[in-house]
Amino acid sequence: MIRFRNHYIMLLVTFIIILNFLIPISTSTMTIIEKTDQYYDNIDFEEYYLKDIERSQFDIFSKTKLNYDSSYFNDKDVCEGGKLDTGSSFNNTVTIIDDALMDSCWPMKSQNRHHTGLSPYNTMDNNGMVKWKYEVDKIESGIAIDDEGVLYFGDFGYYLYAMYPNGSLKWRYRVNEWIWSTPALASDGTVYIGTYGHYLYAINPDGTFKWKFWAGRFASISSSPAIAKDGTIFFGAMGPENNGRIYALYPNGTEKWYYDTGYWIVSDPAIADDGTIYIGSADNYFYAMNPDGTLRWRFKTGGWVKSHPAVGKDGTVYFDSFDDYLYALNPDGSLKWKYHDVGDGSAGAAIDEEGVIYIGGRRLSALYPDGTLKWHYIFGDDKHSGHSSPAISADGTIYIGVTKGTVDGGYIFAINNDGTLKWQKKTANDGCPSSPSIDTMGNVYIGSSSHYLNDGEPYGILYAFGRNDVNQPPEAPVIDGPDHGGVNIFYLFNFTVHDPEFDDIELFVDWGDGNSTSWLGSFDSDMVISLSYSWSERGSYQVRAKARDTYDGSEGDWSTSRIIMPKIYIFNSLQLLSRIVGCFPFFEKILNQII
Repeated sequence: MIRFRNHYIMLLVTFIIILNFLIPISTSTMTIIEKTDQYYDNIDFEEYYLKDIERSQFDIFSKTKLNYDSSYFNDKDVCEGGKLDTGSSFNNTVTIIDDALMDSCWPMKSQNRHHTGLSPYNTMDNNGMVKWKYEVDKIESGIAIDDEGVLYFGDFGYYLYAMYPNGSLKWRYRVNEWIWSTPALASDGTVYIGTYGHYLYAINPDGTFKWKFWAGRFASISSSPAIAKDGTIFFGAMGPENNGRIYALYPNGTEKWYYDTGYWIVSDPAIADDGTIYIGSADNYFYAMNPDGTLRWRFKTGGWVKSHPAVGKDGTVYFDSFDDYLYALNPDGSLKWKYHDVGDGSAGAAIDEEGVIYIGGRRLSALYPDGTLKWHYIFGDDKHSGHSSPAISADGTIYIGVTKGTVDGGYIFAINNDGTLKWQKKTANDGCPSSPSIDTMGNVYIGSSSHYLNDGEPYGILYAFGRNDVNQPPEAPVIDGPDHGGVNIFYLFNFTVHDPEFDDIELFVDWGDGNSTSWLGSFDSDMVISLSYSWSERGSYQVRAKARDTYDGSEGDWSTSRIIMPKIYIFNSLQLLSRIVGCFPFFEKILNQII
């Protein structure tokens, strides 16, 4: 009886083993994104990569793969021939994603992997009104926007910010150094951002830490990360230890490969449709890298290639260099054309739907795809776009940040695609080096920076420009001048006016003696306006001033300041002597003897 029972158990074990080879098993339950509750045969891992695979068991073609690790992406060891059998007769259901970059209105630097800066959303109703602003530290970073409209950007105060589209703070995460680069958003919501403190960070969408990658001692990352279709993260780093290095990371933060150029890399990588990675270096070369980390080709220029590349529909690659040329290269690395004296080498180009290339500098230049000039728009008055790359709306409006002088004022310009000005707005800071971004509602976001406040600390403001049907009038001017003086002497008065939408303003001053100015200006919002005036008669005068909005002509309230002209005293010697004699009669006798 015992022998028969043992024999029965052996048969049962043998049957289970055979069954295990015939029917694949999986210990995890997964779904298919966008195709929920369906099964697909022979999923090709060349086209997709697995996401959120738990440690599982797969029996495929009678070959068992145990304890599959979720950190392996596109690993052909998962199955025979790079395919995983699924279907009604199998228990293998997987999560697949056909693009690791978030499908949102602005998920990375210059909107997409090609860095065209072209938005699918129009801004026709955007009249340049300030919807809201949020004060942080100095902002050089661009703004990424997720599929719920949340904004992500970094500042020089060591923080990565997540802002709701209404201007309220969602969360902020402190990193170890300045943030110059623009975040990139993965399809699972992970936020990738580089810092000047040699780390690339991965932050969860709720603001918690995921992982960080060390790029080498003293390495700085101002290059903005780019996410390939398979989830690989590319970025550049600058020395001094590693000098210049192109990195490729797996989505779990481990190193896939790196390539040394030997010189600093500040350029933001762009990715072509065939997976080629384009990036510039301070060794005066422009690089094309294969997805496996091997060099495809490099192109010699006459200066540092600091700007980001932009890739056209036909595969043409555009970038500018410190040698004052805008280059157009064919996908094989040969020169297509180059154009002199456009751009300044600091920022990249944008490309519209028709293939027109836009690039900033001392002016915004538009070039046709064949390299001929379409138009120039001159910013004027010592203004330049610096590090700001253009953003283009679906209706063809080009937006770009502009700085006057070194730190003499920040602006955002909106230029029509025929080269005429749509509008411009001054920001409250010294410069506007950030690149603009466009959301689904046609709002435009940009960061500005100021070098110092009174306490010596740098600061910046994130602005949201959009349509605001209720325009607010300017505030009452602040008057700074003397409160006492003398007649026929010119005194200096400073007037400062703030407009809530940062529209240009005009100033009217009443000097209180029956004289007044006409409407003066226009002037930038928050600009100090200096005027001098003198009064010819003694008395007390009330100086009044008010401002008018050039946008709709609305006038603000009066402000007042009082100045007193003291009485004019004329010395009269006869009157003085008469008073002395009246008080002291004996002085008359003395004076008579003297006279």
